[in-house]
Amino acid sequence: MLPHYSIKCPVCGSVVELPYDARYREMALKSPDGLYVTVVRCPKGHLITVHIDGDGMLRRIGPGGAVGGEDCELVGDVGFLPPAVRRRVEEALRTGDYRGVEKVIEDLKRMGVVKCL
Repeated sequence: MLPHYSIKCPVCGSVVELPYDARYREMALKSPDGLYVTVVRCPKGHLITVHIDGDGMLRRIGPGGAVGGEDCELVGDVGFLPPAVRRRVEEALRTGDYRGVEKVIEDLKRMGVVKCL
């Protein structure tokens, strides 16, 4: 069996299996706060925010998308994104509906391109 994280949904208690990936550790080491953040969905549809540190260990698990409910705006250039993704990100930031682009928004936050209040 391959290594994985077993994460209990903080909302309903369902267990989610997140495969271990060495890139999570590398990205945490490159991150300003030393954490890699990803969002997973439990079998019942709840979003779970997972924080992984530079040692590959789980540090925090919380309900909801990490960007959900926040007022965010673009503060940098997103010209490197494909046009369709760029439009969806801009629309999500304008409307506050991050469904489908949670991970992209999280990555842009870590890069300093998106800032949230």
